[in-house]
Amino acid sequence: MTLHSITIPVILVLFTATLVRSALGFGEALIAVPLLALVMPIEVAAPTAVLVSITVAFIIVLQDWRRVHLRSAGWLVASTFVGIPLGLLLLKKLPESIVDIGLGVVVAAFSVYSLTSRRDRVNLVCKFL
Repeated sequence: MTLHSITIPVILVLFTATLVRSALGFGEALIAVPLLALVMPIEVAAPTAVLVSITVAFIIVLQDWRRVHLRSAGWLVASTFVGIPLGLLLLKKLPESIVDIGLGVVVAAFSVYSLTSRRDRVNLVCKFL
C-alpha cells in the first residue's frame, strides 16, 4: 500500500477512535490499534495510536486546565513516576508466567472491588484481617 492509499483509512480510524474516547471517556486504543494494524504494521500502529491519544489529552488539558483537581492529579503523577519504572523492572526481571499470574490477580481483585459497595468492601477487608 502506498502512503496515499492508507491516509484516508488512518484518518477515519483515528477520528472514530477519538470520537469513542470523547463520548465514553476511554476506549480509544481499543478501537484504533486493531483497525490501524489492518493497514500498517503493528509496530507503527500502536505508537501512532498512543501519539494521537497523548495529543488529544494535551488539548483537553489546555482547554480545561481550570477544572483540574491539582491534589488528585499530583497523586496520580507521583504514583506514575514510581509505578512505571517498577512495572518495567518487574516485566524485565520476572518470568512471564509470574507476570501473567500477578496481572490476573490484580485485575480480578480490582473487579471484585469495583463490583462491591463501599460497605461491602469494608466488611470484606475486615474478614481478611
